[in-house]
Amino acid sequence: MDLSEPYHKLKMNLEIISSPEDMHQIKTQINQLLREKVDGIELCYKKYRVPNNSFPLRIAVIDLECEPPKVCGVLLSNRIYQIYVLDEKHIPQLYQVMVKLLAIVSRFYLFCFSNHEIRFIHKILPHKLKKRDPHILSKLSITNVQKFTGEALISALYSIGEAPHEDPLLRNNNQINIHYQEGRYDLILAHNASCLLSTLKVVKLRYLKLNLI
Repeated sequence: MDLSEPYHKLKMNLEIISSPEDMHQIKTQINQLLREKVDGIELCYKKYRVPNNSFPLRIAVIDLECEPPKVCGVLLSNRIYQIYVLDEKHIPQLYQVMVKLLAIVSRFYLFCFSNHEIRFIHKILPHKLKKRDPHILSKLSITNVQKFTGEALISALYSIGEAPHEDPLLRNNNQINIHYQEGRYDLILAHNASCLLSTLKVVKLRYLKLNLI
């Protein structure tokens, strides 16, 4: 078999394993982005390491919180990056940074666990940006790793014998907008991190096993 040729559904090959140089470059770009001001507004962000004992892969996981989204989390290798706003009037600035962040990670395979992120990024976000160039969004490939519409993340984890990461909302995000209005940002960020880490398990232990070989 010629391993230089795509040989499965996602057209992945051995390049799914990221080089240290490539991973360092993309993390540097994200760190620079987080320090930028947008229209004079400093957005809130949080970044931290997470355990990862495997090879760094060219995959990223994205998860959005609230409706409309006011928190965006991305998991990349052993880093979680979260950007958010404390005031809804700054949502347009958040979306501008989201597009830049998506442009950076577009070099990797991007995954999520629902059609919510895909619908927002491909259908709604371009309209929210109006005259700003959303060209990257039309070319962005995002894969939903649900087996079927409506599959719960906890069910997906149990199907592969994995437990979900600790979640302060106990996998119930029905009142997440209320938590935001009441300023419980740490609660939402912790829930977002749990979603990212749990989705990564599904990506690596179920989706890639089914589609990489």
